[in-house]
Amino acid sequence: MSERYFSRITLRADASATAFFWKVFRDPYSLHQSIWGLFSDGPDRTRDFLYHLADTQRPPVIYAVSARSPFAADSCWQVSVKEYQPRLTPGMRLEFSLRANPVVTRGGKRHDVVMDAKRAQREILNNDRVPTTAAESVQEACGQWLVNRAELCGFRPVAVRADGYRQHYFSKHKQKEPVRFSTVDMTGKRGPVFRDGGALMGRFDRITFDPKIMGGRACIRGMRISVSVIVSQVAHGAPTEEILANYPDLECEDIRAALEYADWQTQEEVHVG
Repeated sequence: MSERYFSRITLRADASATAFFWKVFRDPYSLHQSIWGLFSDGPDRTRDFLYHLADTQRPPVIYAVSARSPFAADSCWQVSVKEYQPRLTPGMRLEFSLRANPVVTRGGKRHDVVMDAKRAQREILNNDRVPTTAAESVQEACGQWLVNRAELCGFRPVAVRADGYRQHYFSKHKQKEPVRFSTVDMTGKRGPVFRDGGALMGRFDRITFDPKIMGGRACIRGMRISVSVIVSQVAHGAPTEEILANYPDLECEDIRAALEYADWQTQEEVHVG
C-alpha cells in the first residue's frame, strides 16, 4: 500500500484579520478551491485526496486523507499531519458520513444526478406509475450513484441513507451565468472488499453484487437469486431440500453463505472510521 496522510486543518486564530480569509469564505466554491490548493502542486494535478468539512464544530475543522502531505502556502490555515495508518481487521464494519456533489456525465457534460433522474422519470411516466416524492428521488438517485462509485473501488456500501439535498448558486467574477452545484449528505456502512468480478472476499466469496442483476442487491454467484429470498424462505420454515428443489442451480453451500452473510449484516459492532 502506498503512503497516505491524515490531516487536521483548521483556521488560525487571527485568520479573519487577513484579506485571504474573506476571499476564501465568500462562497462554498471559493472554500473548495482553497482546500484543493492545499494539495495541488500545479494546474494539471489530478485529485488524490478526500476531505470532510466538520462545519458543526466551532471553529470548523477539515479532515483529509491524501496521497501527499498538504502545504499551507497561505497563513490562513493551520495544518497538522500524520501518516494514515488505520488499524483494520478482516470482517470489520465501518460507518461513513459524507457530503458529495453527485453528477453523471453525458455527451461531455456533467448533470446533477437528482435532476437527471427526475427528467428520466418524466420521460417514462405514464398513468400506471405513481411519481416518486422528492425524498425518494434523492434516496434512489444518490444511493445508486454512491454504489456505482464504490464498486469502482472494490467495495459496497450498505444501509445507505441520502438526504439533505441542497442546490447552491453564486456569482463568479467575470462570468454572467451563476455557478450552480448541489450537495447531498449520505451515511451508511462500508461492506467488505470485493474480489475481481464483484465477489466478496473471504467467507463471503459466494455473495456477488452486479448493478445489472436484481438492482445490485446481494445475490448468489452472479445468479438472479438474492440473499434476501433465501433468508426469507428459511425464516418461513422451508427446509434446505425444498429450497434446493425450488432453485436447482443452488448448492447447500450457497444457502449457508446467504445465512452467514445475513448474520454478518445484522452484527451490532460498528467501528467508526
